[in-house]
Amino acid sequence: MKTLLVAVNAKYIHTNIAVRLIKGYAEKHGISGIEIAEFTINEQIGDILRGIVSRRPELLGFSCYIWNIGMIRQLCVLVKTILPHLRIVLGGPEVSYRPEEILRDFSCDYVISGAGEEAFSRLISCPENAETIGGVSGRNADGSVFSNKNISPVDMALLPFPYDDLGETEHKICYYEASRGCPFGCSYCLSSADRNVQFAPIDKVKSELKRFIDARVKQVKFVDRSFNCRADFSEEIIRFIIENDNGITNFHFEIEAMLITEGFISLMNCARRGLFQLEIGVQSVNPETLAAVHRKSDFSLLSEQVGKLLRPQNVHIHLDLIAGLPLEDFQSFRQSFDMVASLQPHQLQLGFLKVLRGSGLEGDARRYGIKYSPFPPYEVLSTDCLSYEDICRLKQVEAACELFVNSGRYCHSVNLLMKSNNSLFDLLLSVSEYSEKCGKPLSAHNKLSPYELLISYAKERTDIPHKHMKAAAKLDFLLHERPKNSPDIFDGNMLSRDEIYNAIVRENLCGLLENPEGLSAKELFGYVHLEKFPVDPFTYEENPTVVLFDYRHMDMRGNSEFILIGDR
Repeated sequence: MKTLLVAVNAKYIHTNIAVRLIKGYAEKHGISGIEIAEFTINEQIGDILRGIVSRRPELLGFSCYIWNIGMIRQLCVLVKTILPHLRIVLGGPEVSYRPEEILRDFSCDYVISGAGEEAFSRLISCPENAETIGGVSGRNADGSVFSNKNISPVDMALLPFPYDDLGETEHKICYYEASRGCPFGCSYCLSSADRNVQFAPIDKVKSELKRFIDARVKQVKFVDRSFNCRADFSEEIIRFIIENDNGITNFHFEIEAMLITEGFISLMNCARRGLFQLEIGVQSVNPETLAAVHRKSDFSLLSEQVGKLLRPQNVHIHLDLIAGLPLEDFQSFRQSFDMVASLQPHQLQLGFLKVLRGSGLEGDARRYGIKYSPFPPYEVLSTDCLSYEDICRLKQVEAACELFVNSGRYCHSVNLLMKSNNSLFDLLLSVSEYSEKCGKPLSAHNKLSPYELLISYAKERTDIPHKHMKAAAKLDFLLHERPKNSPDIFDGNMLSRDEIYNAIVRENLCGLLENPEGLSAKELFGYVHLEKFPVDPFTYEENPTVVLFDYRHMDMRGNSEFILIGDR
């Protein structure tokens, strides 16, 4: 039987691990004729349809998530219209918890709930016995629906390595899982439905990670919901990665702050800069909110542990907050935001509650007055504590946070503006409102205009000296950009390329730079920039200051290295 497994990914750089595991598992059990087709939600639906139909499958499987379910619903209708005898199978988190509803509303034949490897293989082998297969729902000959909810976990020792050809994943993120399930019961998350955690054999994990490392893939992102829920397991994996580091591959984990051990911290602190990224869900610091969603947390402990991970500045730390959770109003969320921002993570993600189908919070939504969109991704519109207008203002803060904080491009400008603000949240909201008042929403800005906006905002809304703000903005710009000319917003007073080259040679500035390659002044000139500031751009003292920027080396926020060389 010719089978096509389709993934409609959110971005081109993503890969779908689910369809690869299902294909590999089936082939290990002697089932052939399975192909994979990957598309993105940014493609035209007609192009995806043509890509599916051209392969003329007899059985079609879709991997369903909140970001693609609307498109898949349309594709089911269109494909069935062209290939009416084709059987369609849907699986994934967006259909697992409501198979009867999906079978009623979608033009599909089967729905697989839970892990799909075993169920899909058995369905291909014996479709006539579909009603006896655990996790499979479908239609009987008379049109009635059957649903076999006897779902058994798949032994992770039997799962194949998901990537047949790692060469096909160049410039893409490779997803990987070393465990399934989550020990926590957070009611906003679907992972709370399966609190029995299953781990893959450690030798299998090491062998497969070595394949990523040997292939020098750019990034491996673990999909484990709480990677560090078993300390010995996670620390052995971290140790193995450090010992086999190729200097290129980056590994991303989602971890639970309350389970961070001293051993985990010690390992992270000795890793190569950029080897690891850690995503830590804080969600809120409001105790009542955390209790309402059945999440245990201690912000003091979290702060201490995150601080230890951040101190060496070699691991990228990403902290998450969720707006719209029960019992959290605008001021409470403002406090949560500022407390988490005070930890100075490399990224602070302000997300909005999605009331996922099958989550505990779906059943509690009415209790907390949570109103949310009936359309994917089911995002919160208002709650008993947050009005729709509050949500809109939080959206403004989110946009400003992404641009001015998470980009890492405006650190000195924001720090200077914070001298006139006690709250980063208030500053971001104020800048966003000012931008809209000027007729230019944050989403409409180009590369230079955010610097211009901050300079203008400081002039009109603060008492910060104009030349100080310009110095901070120019410093931020030069830490990220090697300019070809002098932008007008900095008064057009940057040194010309000829002036820079002459100064490098005249002052023998090459001696100030690390130069293990033995590059000449002419060669080094291609990697550096020299700039004179009317004031010290770090202290704002009234001293003309020269800074030498070296773009060969960048820190965790993408800032170039620099040398302060005084007034020359």
